[in-house]
Amino acid sequence: MNTTKEIKVAICDDHPVIRYGLSQIINNEPDIHVVVEASTPEELISNFEKSKPDITILDLELNDASGIDCLYELRQSNPNAKVIIYTAHGESDQIMEAIDLGIQGYLLKQSECSDIIKSIRVVFDGGTSLEPGIATKLLARMRDDQVKVENVLSKREVQVLDLLAMGKTNRDIARTLFISERTVKFHVSSILDKLHVRNRTEAALYARKQSPHDEHRYKAV
Repeated sequence: MNTTKEIKVAICDDHPVIRYGLSQIINNEPDIHVVVEASTPEELISNFEKSKPDITILDLELNDASGIDCLYELRQSNPNAKVIIYTAHGESDQIMEAIDLGIQGYLLKQSECSDIIKSIRVVFDGGTSLEPGIATKLLARMRDDQVKVENVLSKREVQVLDLLAMGKTNRDIARTLFISERTVKFHVSSILDKLHVRNRTEAALYARKQSPHDEHRYKAV
């Protein structure tokens, strides 16, 4: 993991106790610091440019506001922002909306402190982090047309997809497969296109949909 750079985190949650608790957990790490504590989307957006957080932790249920709307606004002004959803509920419709908007992580509020820190580090390094229970719920929601494209991945793309599903970054994948990061980016782009998915998170979910014991879950070409 890349821990040489300070990781700046923004928190947007309407519950003061949650914000306080998250801040205590995060600031206890020597290289991770909370730079924004917001209770409303307006607070988050107005402070984002000034503080430039690396990771935003966002609740989906805010007083008098929608976390999805907040995420949309954040995407409009900062399309490359890395976002981890941190919520008490795991409603499939909301999760899919969030994934469509390019989130990198999804955690439930009953997660362990260590899981929160791990998720921040994984997302900071370019990976994806999904609560196992959330991933299970989403597998049934993957689009039917994905089944039709199972047989189009190359052997190398299968290897890249499997590592991507483990939350590995492009750098990790390049080191594991002894290829360049540029080549990894090419393979990831090709995988997204062939599987008709929009981002790494959806690709990772697709990979988890396959049986982990089936060595021939993709027919390499």
